[in-house]
Amino acid sequence: MDAPPYVASKTATAVAFSFAAGLIIASFAHVYVLRAFGVKPFMLVDVIITAIMIGAGSKPIHEVLNLLGGAANTLAGVATRTTQGRTTS
Repeated sequence: MDAPPYVASKTATAVAFSFAAGLIIASFAHVYVLRAFGVKPFMLVDVIITAIMIGAGSKPIHEVLNLLGGAANTLAGVATRTTQGRTTS
């Protein structure tokens, strides 16, 4: 049963259950992602962001971290070349 409506329904159901599980985990376990980074928004905002991250799973989080790591490495390389007097465009 790989008909498009069935697949879309199955995907929507999985996303809804993952988000609900994330809400439960964030609320009852007092896991708050933004507060861990020193940001103190309204508690509801932190719970929702945390639930989205939990529900999304590890792949999107790893992609964002890899992107941030690549950007940090690029900036470090630019800073190193600049401090050595060799700026490149």
